[in-house]
Amino acid sequence: MLKVFLVEDEKIMREGIKENIDWTKEGFLFSGEAQDGELAYPMIREIQPDIVITDIKMPFMDGLELSKLIKKNMPWIKIIILSGFDEFEFAKEAINIGVTEYLLKPIDRQELLKAIRRVSDIIYEEKAKEDYYNKIHEETAINQALFKKEFFNKMLSGQLGAAEILEEGKKLNIDLSGQFYQILLLHTDGYWIIEQSLHQQNEWVICLDRDLEGYGFIIKALDVHQLKKYREEFIASSVQSLEAQNVRYFIGIGDEVNRLSQLPKAFESAKRVFAYRYLLNENKVMESSYHEENNAYSETIIDIDQLKPEELNNQSIEKFLKIGSADEVDAYLKRYFECIGSKNLSSLMFRQYIAMNIYILVVTFLDELGYDRKKIESVCEEISGAQIKMKQLDTMKEYVKGLIKNAVELRDAITTQKYTQIIEKAKLYIQEKYNDELISLNSVANHVNMSPSHFSVIFSKETEKTFTEYLTEVRMDKAKELLRCTSMKTSDICFEVGYKNPQYFSYIFKKINHYTPRDYKQLGRED
Repeated sequence: MLKVFLVEDEKIMREGIKENIDWTKEGFLFSGEAQDGELAYPMIREIQPDIVITDIKMPFMDGLELSKLIKKNMPWIKIIILSGFDEFEFAKEAINIGVTEYLLKPIDRQELLKAIRRVSDIIYEEKAKEDYYNKIHEETAINQALFKKEFFNKMLSGQLGAAEILEEGKKLNIDLSGQFYQILLLHTDGYWIIEQSLHQQNEWVICLDRDLEGYGFIIKALDVHQLKKYREEFIASSVQSLEAQNVRYFIGIGDEVNRLSQLPKAFESAKRVFAYRYLLNENKVMESSYHEENNAYSETIIDIDQLKPEELNNQSIEKFLKIGSADEVDAYLKRYFECIGSKNLSSLMFRQYIAMNIYILVVTFLDELGYDRKKIESVCEEISGAQIKMKQLDTMKEYVKGLIKNAVELRDAITTQKYTQIIEKAKLYIQEKYNDELISLNSVANHVNMSPSHFSVIFSKETEKTFTEYLTEVRMDKAKELLRCTSMKTSDICFEVGYKNPQYFSYIFKKINHYTPRDYKQLGRED
């Protein structure tokens, strides 16, 4: 209910207004009264009413002075002035202050009620607009994140030139101007920690949300010394936050570059070192030059005579099959084979063992995903038929690469199918619950067991509509059906399709359909 506050110095007038209107029945809450503006103002600040009805002539502080104070400090409050003076100057000043209604005394109950209802309609419409634009703003922010992902994907894959990068970045409020750049890739179990600290990053650190892959960060600077400073500060801050929460992390640092056009190169170098995360079980910050400067894995090379099958790192392959991406396969296998060692790979028997082991892991993985044997056989050549490929190291590596890449692509395909099923489940839930005013992005995401942010992105991709747009469309379609096919009142239809505020419902209906509900119903009768 909207709260109404009354300021009137004449007690009889004040009591008459207060007692002669059944406020609750009319849909309002009479929240307080005062005999002049000086007494009223602190009470209004405390109560925060929606509507103030005030006399214009009062001792100590008149209605115009009170209105000025209210509009200055609480501009959302609507004011109705009651005046016994039919003078243009009073009305003119009231308009300049921002008073909503100016009524001349004497005024009867019905006239005052009509004025209050007109003001309440304005309030509801303003609230409806604010609510609507807040939802649009929220959905726009989500879409903005999608546009940024698309932009970064194009930029880092070399599809954009320097001028295009700067121009497209400007449209998305991303300033990529600088002299030196470096890319960091981060994988962690504590993404919420990073998300909480992102707003603290300065203009020299640009974040790339990489979905399941984690986060990427472009560090930019005017010179190499500044680049080093920003990089070290960022890493130190991130590691401190992650270790304080005792969560796992891996940070891969790419090469330094001094041109925007070289960002794809910086990204590739970061991905190569980032592939090490599948092979390590410890928290690590690793630079792209790590392997060249310090071959830390040389001590782990296994001689063929000492080979024990159980010591092969099957866990790293299984982990990659579950969360690795297709464009990371090359970098991952390069590191994997380096860890095994060239001496062992020179043995045909050893190569055959490695290939067979990976073959079994891939087949098992695809079987667990639910693929039938025929589909698995169509993408995984029988190991017996691939023996000839084991004779040469290069062809053996290509065979293994094909196995893993096919498995990852099939995993992504079934994930896409899974998303389609999830969206269909969400749509069905919306069709069942659209008339529940409490239905929301969060409640639907919870129904399909997804996080709200992830669900919002997937829903927008699959339906080409935001969640709010889709829900509103469902509700409007049902409202149009009820307007045309039943004798229900507009206020009843409002509640029937999930809105609690008739003014808000009318506002949205007109915005979507270009007619008020009443006009739309009348058009149906004429047809």
